Amino acid sequence: MEERQIMELAKELHLPAEVRGGMAAAMESMPWEQLEEIILHLTDPVLAEEAQIRLGALLTTAYERQTGMGQLAVMLAAAYHARKRYEQIGIPDGIFLDTMGCFRRFLTETKKNTGVWQFDRAFWTWRQTSLSLFRLGTLEFEYWSAGEADRPESLGKDDMVLGVHIPSDAQLTEEKLADSYGKMEDFYRTYGDKLCMAGKPTAVLCGSWLLSPRLRELLPE
Repeated sequence: MEERQIMELAKELHLPAEVRGGMAAAMESMPWEQLEEIILHLTDPVLAEEAQIRLGALLTTAYERQTGMGQLAVMLAAAYHARKRYEQIGIPDGIFLDTMGCFRRFLTETKKNTGVWQFDRAFWTWRQTSLSLFRLGTLEFEYWSAGEADRPESLGKDDMVLGVHIPSDAQLTEEKLADSYGKMEDFYRTYGDKLCMAGKPTAVLCGSWLLSPRLRELLPE
């Protein structure tokens, strides 16, 4: 994996110059030979979560603990390989760019909250790099086992479902939501056979504090 390819993808995803500079500094001393297997495993839905844990244990410099830029570089390396899988399956590149837009969104959120550019979401972004989660319109959809979530009694723990995630920049209008669910149906009808290796999803589930009835009591109109 060439560092040039990582930086080109970072630029294509509109990561800020300060972040790209931080990544460049981190990559100067990273153990790339030890990272090769981890990068490939981050593209595998079965192996990706464990690979992310190994990644965190391997990159432990003081600079990394402060910034997370090394883990960001590795995640982008995995995203680079994931893009090839998109191409092989036939998934449009626009969906790849929308899905990987999470990196800029997460960085911007952390900067807003802390005042510094820091990547602190490696625990989450293996879902994107392993083709388990896709941004389809205003919402994200993740293929997973019903046993991993609160579920209706009609679903067994071995049933596979699509979990709905609500990104921080989602527009929750009826029009945008209908568009997103329509794209989800088309997407999994077209590509599901190549993505849903544990079986066809039998339900779509969403659990969120945004759905809490208590909000009527706590928030103004």
